[in-house]
Amino acid sequence: MSDGRAERQFSETTLGAIAGLGGVCAWLAAVIPVLSDLSGGGPVAVPWLGLSVAYLVVFLLNMRDWSPARARGLALLLVALYVVLLLVAPGYGTNGMFTVMAIACVAFCFSDRVTAAVALGQALALAAALAVSQPGGSLLGPLSWGGAYLGIQLFAVAMVAATRREREARMELAAAQAALAEASRAEERLRMARDLHDQVGHQLTALALHLEAATHLAAGGPAAEPVERCRALAKDTLADVRAVVAGWRGDGTAYDGAAYDGAALAARLDDLAAAVPQPRVVVGVSDLPTLTPAAYDALVRAAQEVVTNAARHAGATELRLDVRAEDGEIVLRGVDDGRGAAEVVAGNGLTGMRERFARLGGLVTASGTPGGGFRVVARLPERS
Repeated sequence: MSDGRAERQFSETTLGAIAGLGGVCAWLAAVIPVLSDLSGGGPVAVPWLGLSVAYLVVFLLNMRDWSPARARGLALLLVALYVVLLLVAPGYGTNGMFTVMAIACVAFCFSDRVTAAVALGQALALAAALAVSQPGGSLLGPLSWGGAYLGIQLFAVAMVAATRREREARMELAAAQAALAEASRAEERLRMARDLHDQVGHQLTALALHLEAATHLAAGGPAAEPVERCRALAKDTLADVRAVVAGWRGDGTAYDGAAYDGAALAARLDDLAAAVPQPRVVVGVSDLPTLTPAAYDALVRAAQEVVTNAARHAGATELRLDVRAEDGEIVLRGVDDGRGAAEVVAGNGLTGMRERFARLGGLVTASGTPGGGFRVVARLPERS
């Protein structure tokens, strides 16, 4: 896909360069005959040449990608300069070359009807200027020149219109492809949301009910606290699953709401810390800017993955989770005192974390620490 875009961009750039080169050639064709008047001391050659140079500069400026308003202004300035050239030296028949250059720029900025009107106006102005420069002569010559350049202008207008419509069709096709891709992603999210709700959601609901009953049976005994903790964990997990399902049915973000602050994130991380008996999780959240739901979601999921890895794989006794704002970024650091790893092999959890942060313009790194232990650093732009 990217190769196709690069190829199209290169083609458009080449086309613009060819159009600019063609305009310069047309300008030279109009200017070179006038140089003989300049060498012969013609009275209007110098001002005409000065105006023609200004005309060329404005034409080349039209080749750049401007805002619509500025592009229209430059195109109209080109037409105005052409009229001034006619007034300065109406007898130069090569003035007609400038009509084609001007109308090509006008055609890119205005509607076909307006462009056709400008083409007709330029042709009539050329014919009138030639007639004035030949008093008493036949009108057939000026009219034939005007008609010839009107035909050339209309041909140029047709070519520009075809190019413009082809470009618009490409843009519409690209937009349709993007919409189709988004619809496909949305359909996949809905399918996953249904599967998650129907399978995991129901099983967690049943687990929560069984643990609720076990809480009453274990009341007052040594198992009461662990069972209660398991019940709370199952309840929180069920709430998370429902939040994920709700988010996937929306825009793919697992949490709704306008924004979250550092206190909300700290409370959520404290809940994660309390849910695992080993390792001991020490949470530190410094003053943070307001977090978007997407940033909050990414940070919570990253913390969950860090805690899970420390509990299941690292054999750690302590894990420090620290979140703070640094140099325009939100940085989450998780450092444990477990076995560590000389070489990091990214599993599904770490890979998913990296993908989630990358979508928000962030970065996740993982490495062993000197003397054992494991470190995960996840960074997000503050405005993600």
